Amino acid sequence: MVKVEAIIDPTSLEAVMVALAGLKIGGMTITHVLDHSGPTGLKVASRGGEYYVDVPKVKLEMVVTPRR
Repeated sequence: MVKVEAIIDPTSLEAVMVALAGLKIGGMTITHVLDHSGPTGLKVASRGGEYYVDVPKVKLEMVVTPRR
């Protein structure tokens, strides 16, 4: 058994779930998380300053049996 964790964009969640269902992987934990990338992240201007904000992401966790 192998634990797989992936952090993806929320807009990709449906496509990833369909692809995993095609591989007969159905049991997974889905958690909403925030990505804080600092200077390479999303910059917003507000009240005369620029700030880096957290970007919403989705974390998938599942335990699978490796195929050989």
